[in-house]
Amino acid sequence: MKVSSKLLIFSLLFTLVLFTPVFAASTFDVTIDPINKDIYPDEYAEFSITINNTLDSRETFTVTSTNTWIYNLDEKFVNLEVNESVTSTFYIKPKGVIPAGKGYNLPLEIGAVLKGTSKNFYLPVYLKSYDVEYKEYVPSLNLYSEYIENVDPNEGFKLKLRLRNRNALDITNMKVVVDGEIFYKEFQETLLPQQEKSIQVNFDLDPYQEPGQHPLDVKLIINNRTYASLTESYNIKQVSNVQVSQEKSREFLRTLYAINVVNNGNIRSTKSIEMQKNWIERIFLRADSEYEVSSSDGKAVVKWTVELDPKEELTITISNNYRVLFAIILVIIIIIYLYYNLRSEVVVKKKATVLHKKSIEGVSRIKIKLFIKNRTSKKLHDVEVREKVSKLTDLVEEKHSLGSLRPSKVIKGKKATLVKWNLEHLEPYEERIITYKLESKLKLVGSVQFPRTIIKFKNLDGKICRTGSNKPTLSLSKKL
Repeated sequence: MKVSSKLLIFSLLFTLVLFTPVFAASTFDVTIDPINKDIYPDEYAEFSITINNTLDSRETFTVTSTNTWIYNLDEKFVNLEVNESVTSTFYIKPKGVIPAGKGYNLPLEIGAVLKGTSKNFYLPVYLKSYDVEYKEYVPSLNLYSEYIENVDPNEGFKLKLRLRNRNALDITNMKVVVDGEIFYKEFQETLLPQQEKSIQVNFDLDPYQEPGQHPLDVKLIINNRTYASLTESYNIKQVSNVQVSQEKSREFLRTLYAINVVNNGNIRSTKSIEMQKNWIERIFLRADSEYEVSSSDGKAVVKWTVELDPKEELTITISNNYRVLFAIILVIIIIIYLYYNLRSEVVVKKKATVLHKKSIEGVSRIKIKLFIKNRTSKKLHDVEVREKVSKLTDLVEEKHSLGSLRPSKVIKGKKATLVKWNLEHLEPYEERIITYKLESKLKLVGSVQFPRTIIKFKNLDGKICRTGSNKPTLSLSKKL
């Protein structure tokens, strides 16, 4: 039993090895081209036959046809080496009397002698008649189409046509007409006898073509006569294609945005445009189109909703301008600078009060108090305080006045009395108070305004400066 099994396996392996080369290379290539296929009964039709030996060994090939026709070869296909190619002319004509004025498909067999394989072909021959006018085959054509019914106008229309010549007619003047209503094309094509051919025809469409249904007509025309046609339809589908682009530019304390929106689709479309902006940026945001503030992914955004027709374009201009804020801050800084650098180093305030009133015929006594302060961190020298006293009042001189500086000079003039106080210096942030009393010569009624007190001093740079006090007003009423 074991011996039989081994013999069976050995036989199978031997058979596989023996026949593998035959299966691996069991074919050859044949090319047939017509030279003269339209003949009279006493003429030879001619065909060019090329055989390429693609087998795995030297081979001899035979060419045979129907025994009712006479045929021969210019050169035999004998002992062709591997991959050797030989071309010969094949002649064939009727052996006896057969009907003329019609076409014949003659069988042709090409065989490999050593391998025992063969291939079969048909030769189209038209037998012309001497008795009647020469006539060609009537064209017999098949026409098929392949395309996508729902068409995106941005991708164009792609049409594949399959043509088939159903008889032995060699068609050299066929016109193909493709009419799709929004596109049109005519071109010439040829078909060999019984040939099948695929043709790819592409059309560029307007990307803004309105959606809708359109007819598709294809015709095959020979000598102004239509031999095959088809009528179908296709649909231009709706395409929403809104493109958004943004340009950003920077200037001094200003950022500009130009958002361009264009509808490249074929229908009216709506597009939402968002830009992230915090509350500080929104304060200084300016745009030439109205926007709304919303939230996206937990962040504040400004949002525009635009609606555009096909081909319509819109540009939104946006700016974040901080120049006004900068100008305000700059003005504040300048004011503070001027205030602290141009203000007087010495502050003088003047206050007047009534001490008491006498009878109607008497006079009132008034007390004047001057508050003087060095408000800088620098020492001031040669401070002089000048006060003018009206002729209507007299300066009350007090010999024993505690805490008040006595006048350095009292100069009486025709219109007023000039009183001076001199201080050698004022220490940084030092305050001084000078008081004196006036006694009115006349009965004072109503309001009395006192003149400004003038102070001269020399600053740290040696420059003589001058400043003045306020003009206090004292209200007096008549005593009944």
